[in-house]
Amino acid sequence: MDSQQSPEPVFSQEIDTNIAVFQEYIDDNADIMIRHFSIQGHQKAAVLYLNGLADSKEVDRTVLQRMMAISEPVSHDNIRDHVNVTSLEAAQSKKAAVRALFKGVTLLFVDGITDVFLVHLDKRIERSVEEPMTEMVVRGPRIGFLESLKANTTILRQRANDPRLVVEESTVGVRNQKKVAIVYYKELANPSIVKEAQARLDKIDIDDVSDAGMLEQFVEDDWRSPFPQIQNTERPDRVIAGLLDGRVAYLLDGSPYALIVPSTFHDFLKTPDDYFSRWLPGSLLRVLRYVAVLFTLFLPALYISLVSFHTGLLPTGLAISIAISREEVPFPAFVEALIMEVTIELLREAGLRLPRPIGQTIGLVGGVIIGQAAVEAKIVSPIMIIIVAITAIASFTVPKYEIGVSFRILRFIAMIAASVLGIYGVFLFIVCMVIHLMKLNSFGVHYYTPVVPMTKSEWKDLLIRLPIQFQKNRSRIFRPLDDRRQR
Repeated sequence: MDSQQSPEPVFSQEIDTNIAVFQEYIDDNADIMIRHFSIQGHQKAAVLYLNGLADSKEVDRTVLQRMMAISEPVSHDNIRDHVNVTSLEAAQSKKAAVRALFKGVTLLFVDGITDVFLVHLDKRIERSVEEPMTEMVVRGPRIGFLESLKANTTILRQRANDPRLVVEESTVGVRNQKKVAIVYYKELANPSIVKEAQARLDKIDIDDVSDAGMLEQFVEDDWRSPFPQIQNTERPDRVIAGLLDGRVAYLLDGSPYALIVPSTFHDFLKTPDDYFSRWLPGSLLRVLRYVAVLFTLFLPALYISLVSFHTGLLPTGLAISIAISREEVPFPAFVEALIMEVTIELLREAGLRLPRPIGQTIGLVGGVIIGQAAVEAKIVSPIMIIIVAITAIASFTVPKYEIGVSFRILRFIAMIAASVLGIYGVFLFIVCMVIHLMKLNSFGVHYYTPVVPMTKSEWKDLLIRLPIQFQKNRSRIFRPLDDRRQR
């Protein structure tokens, strides 16, 4: 901040002088309303508010009508008796008053009083509570967060009525200041994690943090990694589960997403539905998810390496079948796979951006038509269509969109490695990826735990989710103050 800034003007007893302080904003903004009225016919007063953000009907009812009907002069001591609002405070400076005005607060001026009062009659445009759009609910509560911080903290309070749940509020943004809440259980969350969460928030210095996605980029550990290190979610039940593990959540006003820290790689492959189902189907679905990740990452790369370098590893019948199907294809296996993978990514992106009914049609019809046309034109082989289709289907099983995108990026790197070194390149890629995962951290927690470092006690909720009755302790990965879950 500029240390040479001129001091804020002091409000006077003259209402016209006080209004003149805000004249530059009144002249430049057509939606700023100023309404003059009088008290007892001689004491001048006025209200200043932003039309749309302030509730004009409430301003009329609780301020203008009540103050015009009183029979005594209004002073600093009795003004709160005459304004029927729950929150009335004096502005400390012009800057504070302007900031409040553009947040929807009404400014009240009264002749003879040296203060400008802030009357909180702001209103918010909010949508109703709906099912999460990006996280489909199979079994569990069908309620998602909204764009209002107040509504989101209320949703959490309704689901977690423990008085030890703490909601600490701060602000981020220099020009467009927004509230952000840090939520945690006081007797569960490790103080070092809470302190680190607040410290990273305090370092943010930007004009505006528009969404939780921007906040995530500022507080993550390593921006160079392709892997997301912070969970974002629309589901309150996922947030509550994280808080009960001793973790911390960020809630940003204006965003329907919460951020959960710390997070590990395996958290992105779990869903709340795993715990709402019985342990056998929950475990089966989780194992299928891990298998799907392997297909997503390595299936095209393995195909390229086997066809281009290691055909001897294929069964004779399969090798002959692949050779016949590729007989008239003019491209090597890598170019063939690259064409189809890029096409699939284009169709996927087009399906997301188009209106939903059209997007679904483009994704289905476009994929079928382009695949069939490519085979008939001898650009790609039928076996490649099968490989790409299985890979695409497997990628849709990843429950979190962000890490799904990471897998799609890494798939292309694995394909390049396979085209250069064959299966040795694939294994070299795996080694490099695992080393990178081992080096990553999230708020002081090893990203690849409980695999590296090995924590056997945590494996009961890794690939196989044992019955809830056997999970008596909280995960020690996040260093909770109380690790006992079942008494």
